[in-house]
Amino acid sequence: MGGAPRAKGAGRCAVPAGAEWAAFVLAREQVQLRQVKTGRSSGTETQILSGLNAGDTAILYPGDRLHDGQRVQPMDIATQALDGPVGAK
Repeated sequence: MGGAPRAKGAGRCAVPAGAEWAAFVLAREQVQLRQVKTGRSSGTETQILSGLNAGDTAILYPGDRLHDGQRVQPMDIATQALDGPVGAK
């Protein structure tokens, strides 16, 4: 998938929003739903052509309970994977 830049893991953060696509972005412990324009897709990765900026934190696998404006507590999943589930020690 050469050409236009793509967001790593974008296929896991883009969600249908009517006839368009959107992505949930973390902004100061609050969720923002942003319209995005998608490009090519390999089935596991999708190009995000516009709507996300460098440095944005896209929420992967947002599920169906997340909504625009919701307050959330960010988790570092890499750290959690190394340390195990909360309370496991």
